[in-house]
Amino acid sequence: MENITHTLSALVLSRAGLGQTKLETATLVIACNLPDADVIAQAVFGLDRAHAFSHRGLTHAVAAAPLEALAAATAAWAIGRFLLKGGNSPWLRLVLLSSVGLAVHLVLDYSNDYGIRLLLPFSAHWFARDLTKLLDFWVLIALILGLLIPRLLNPGGPSPKSTRTASILSLVLLTAYLGFKEVSHRVALATLDSSAQSDVTQRACLPGSLNPLEWTGIVETPGEFRVLTVAVPGRARVRERLEKSCPRHLVEAAGRNREVQLLLSFARFPVFRLRKTRDSGRSSVLVEDLRWQSNKGYNVGPSVLLTFDDQLHLVDERSRSW
Repeated sequence: MENITHTLSALVLSRAGLGQTKLETATLVIACNLPDADVIAQAVFGLDRAHAFSHRGLTHAVAAAPLEALAAATAAWAIGRFLLKGGNSPWLRLVLLSSVGLAVHLVLDYSNDYGIRLLLPFSAHWFARDLTKLLDFWVLIALILGLLIPRLLNPGGPSPKSTRTASILSLVLLTAYLGFKEVSHRVALATLDSSAQSDVTQRACLPGSLNPLEWTGIVETPGEFRVLTVAVPGRARVRERLEKSCPRHLVEAAGRNREVQLLLSFARFPVFRLRKTRDSGRSSVLVEDLRWQSNKGYNVGPSVLLTFDDQLHLVDERSRSW
């Protein structure tokens, strides 16, 4: 998820009763956003081109969570102890609040189709539940309602009880939505499986932007990829077919490139496309991840375009982030 969602989730958790002081609310906000500190590292070290490959790394791993919780809690406690007279909270309570914030961040990130590397540094495997988008409209609505409803019902100032009740209902609504998406996702996968052939090597159903009952199915076979629209309940309709027609020697040459290797470490459905060039002695290979294929046929995710001469020497390299 993006940081607006993470910040709203922290505020809702605080108003549901976890944050009893401004310092505790600030601790929740920091903890719910802390794993995304890797974005700052990207800016400092110039890693923006490799955003997809460096983001959601060690700061999003289970192994690092205790250290992050201790760091956030200690920083908050020190601020309360030395800068806020009489406004401090027990250190252990701040540790628990930080742990809750970090756990919520990881759960929300795991729920979407981008993925998360929970087992770093022991394994770089990406885990993704494929229930939500990076920016999910309904998740935002559930959180915003929890914050706005008390003020709309009580323009003069909401009571603590109404604020807490609305926030708890917001969390219940968010949980129910994720549960509904889980059921819808399973039905979509079953629909996809019923329409697929026996030679499928891997498949996935990815969430749409608004309709929780519509999914983008991707099916890979030894010879092609198929991109489908999967309606729940309903049938799977093929939207696009992409043959694996790129010559093997070009695929192998592209696979030795460092940028392509980084992309392959992140991609779940990597596709190699042969692109025409003006020079007949040259060949261009475009490498993309079909997870980010739009319904209009173009790809919005990271990609690498390599151009080789007739001796398979690399003569041009272009990388695109998002």
